[in-house]
Amino acid sequence: MGGNRKPFHVRAKAGSPFWWADFTIKGKRYRPVLDLTRADDPDQGRATQAAGTLWLEERRRQGIKTAAPPDVDTETLIIRYVATELAAQARKRAARYLQIEKLRLNLHVLPRFPLINGLTADAWDLAVADLHRTLKLDTIRKITFSAGVFLRWCAKIKAIASVPELRAPSDEECALELPERRAFTREERDRFLLQLDGRPRRVYTVLLFTALRKVSLERMLPRWINWQTGYVVFPGLALKKRKPKAFYLRKEAQDAIREEMAARGSLDPDKPVFGKFDFDGHNGAARSGIFWTACRAAGIPLQGLTAHHVCRHTAATIAGNDGATLAELMRLGGWDTAAMAMKYMHASDEQARKVVERL
Repeated sequence: MGGNRKPFHVRAKAGSPFWWADFTIKGKRYRPVLDLTRADDPDQGRATQAAGTLWLEERRRQGIKTAAPPDVDTETLIIRYVATELAAQARKRAARYLQIEKLRLNLHVLPRFPLINGLTADAWDLAVADLHRTLKLDTIRKITFSAGVFLRWCAKIKAIASVPELRAPSDEECALELPERRAFTREERDRFLLQLDGRPRRVYTVLLFTALRKVSLERMLPRWINWQTGYVVFPGLALKKRKPKAFYLRKEAQDAIREEMAARGSLDPDKPVFGKFDFDGHNGAARSGIFWTACRAAGIPLQGLTAHHVCRHTAATIAGNDGATLAELMRLGGWDTAAMAMKYMHASDEQARKVVERL
């Protein structure tokens, strides 16, 4: 990274095949060896990033606040951003938040903008057009948001003079690309469960007969279940809305939970019954996970299905088709507003006829 403007450099040392960092802090010179050979990195690209990272880390270790120079590469800034701002946010939210944001920046921002000053509004528009070849617009919108937050942090530490306005796809554009979600019919639900065995069958039985979210079932503790009443009472922190709610477990769900507890032997009442689970395979278009395999075996079309949320969607749809009231649907799904529940209220011609006869 030659040039007098830069506070750190990459040097070659006689007799050594490795690149060396070279910088001075508070009058003391540092020359750490980098884990990169000149043969593997002839243009000094990765060596420059590594040297910048070491420079930032040493200044941070000494308690020196660093205003990044305008030509610091983007990877150096991302590394520092992840270690500081994102790490602090992850403590408030979850480690998964840090992983997702870091992945978006490293996969989609870094390869297109090696220098942070190149991330302008016009350049982002071109990048979005390129991203759209492989990603859905809804995903691009999330990446745009992540990049915008990162840029605001860069401006805060004075790595850039101003924050460019990055344009993200609109709701209307995203809606055009999202396939309509559908639920299982009763017959499809029963055929699907017949194709499963062991833990997957138990998991999907509970989901399909309770309308619980996947994350809520993963957190469910044995001591929350009242076997006499058949209700499981979740504290607020275990649910998306952060409000305590009780869900009724019909016989199929109770049997599945008992089987899971028996299969796991002695179970700590403070440890989740099911814990983490995932049966969709996470392999994109291939869809070779347990859920998709069972759907194919049951002769169920895959279009519009989501591996876990389809269970909640199915429970609400069947209840709505059977004439559940708005209040009943809100209670079933744990929704606080009527808007979500109303999506599942599909009055049939026969129901409409009965309403007219009551006039």
